[in-house]
Amino acid sequence: MKNITDIKFRVRLKTRATAEIITTIAKLYDEQNGLMQFPIDLEKFEVLSIDRFANFTEDQLKNPMDLYENDIISFQTSTNKNCPIQTAVIIMHFGAFSVHATKDDPNYFPPLYACCNIKKLGNIYDNSNLLNTL
Repeated sequence: MKNITDIKFRVRLKTRATAEIITTIAKLYDEQNGLMQFPIDLEKFEVLSIDRFANFTEDQLKNPMDLYENDIISFQTSTNKNCPIQTAVIIMHFGAFSVHATKDDPNYFPPLYACCNIKKLGNIYDNSNLLNTL
């Protein structure tokens, strides 16, 4: 993280009246207003999820993108072109962003910073069908 202005969250809400799903990005800090408050009227909305932002620099990604906890990605663990492409969910594991890449080994959590050739495929909420590929 460069500074506190880089901290943000993806918030998913469902309206109680229409059951519409709303996704918004909430920053923790704004340079003009200081610490941000994101008041949610719990009588009007149900909070479905709050996902932390995984910040990556341009050096780490060929195509810089915002990655959040619970996003589904494809990646390789080596820049070797013969390294297999894996599909995984970004998770928080022991205080670090990691990927849960295989159901064959439930204890395999490579750190996100060690992944190469990352492509964002979706997230577990909007693209739950991709979970079957894990």
